[in-house]
Amino acid sequence: MENTNIIRRCSEILAALIVVFSTIVFIYTNTRHLISAYDVLSASKAKMSGGIEDRAESSSSGLVSESIAPETDESISGKSSPEITENTVTETYTGSDTSEAAAELSVESAVEPAEITEPVYKYVQVNLLNLRRGPSSDTELLGTLPQGTQVQVLESHGEWLKVLTPEKKEVYVFAEYVADTKPPVYNYVNVNLLNVRSGPGSEHDIVTTIPRGTRVQVLEQYGEWMKVIVKDNMEAFVYAPYLVASQNLVARAESAQPYNQSLASQIIEYAKQFVGVPYVYGGSSPKGFDCSGFTKYVFGKFKISLPRSADDYASVGVKVSRSDLKPGDILLFDRYDNGRLGHVGIYLGNDQFIHASSSKKKVVIMRLSEYRAKFLGARRVIK
Repeated sequence: MENTNIIRRCSEILAALIVVFSTIVFIYTNTRHLISAYDVLSASKAKMSGGIEDRAESSSSGLVSESIAPETDESISGKSSPEITENTVTETYTGSDTSEAAAELSVESAVEPAEITEPVYKYVQVNLLNLRRGPSSDTELLGTLPQGTQVQVLESHGEWLKVLTPEKKEVYVFAEYVADTKPPVYNYVNVNLLNVRSGPGSEHDIVTTIPRGTRVQVLEQYGEWMKVIVKDNMEAFVYAPYLVASQNLVARAESAQPYNQSLASQIIEYAKQFVGVPYVYGGSSPKGFDCSGFTKYVFGKFKISLPRSADDYASVGVKVSRSDLKPGDILLFDRYDNGRLGHVGIYLGNDQFIHASSSKKKVVIMRLSEYRAKFLGARRVIK
């Protein structure tokens, strides 16, 4: 009896254990299904949510396109937008927000000066070139430069150049008025007949002569001589003081002062016979002359009265320019480089003059262009 009870009790316990195990298995199985179902449901919801957002974004983009399209069509049709001006760049940003899609950023395009990296030099091509404070004709005028002046280009500003002048001033000039090559320079003959020589000096041969008013192209200067181009493109040399820069400066062919050429020739021939006579300070005879004594003696032979002292010759006769010298004119010099008249001579023509020279210690004929004393002017007493 007791054994039967034990067996029944064990059977009940076993049955209870089976029920518990079955319950656990059921719960575990259903829990896995629930988790899988939840994951599927979550994924489905996420996909559905993404689709809705995509449709919303697509709808938003469509709104942006509609807001931009009229402006684009207007630009294509040739109508200018009031938001766009000359030299303006406009950019449009798009996004999920319609207000951001409509935002615009305008940037003014500034003209930056083009810097010159290597030294560049140009020459003024016009008679007088205006120098400006800035790259515009509305800016302050600072001065002018003459034709042929070389300037260094610093920057380019469209139609204007920033340049450095020979005085090291930075200014602006109109680019069209300067060029890479130096312009030709012309001068005009300002004597009745100008000797053209083969070299820069009166000792060189005369190759031709050119009359007053003739235009010559100047190439180079050699002291008091100019290398020029004359007729038939010949390169030769002329005495620079006989040229002027403008045709307006050319004097009349004949001097306004009376001039007796025959008398002048007689005076010159008479003066030449005293070449070699000793220089004597204070001398006024063929035994010995000083400069004023010699001049007074020669002209006195033809009844023309002159002062005894050289410093009194500044007021005799009438004044004549160096470019209009004629034979027989009296030349005035600053002999001692003190700014005062101290020496006189008689012009013979063809760049020659005769005088009593203290340094040569006699009466001599010399080249005016080679004489070291400063030339102060000339006076004409022959009428």
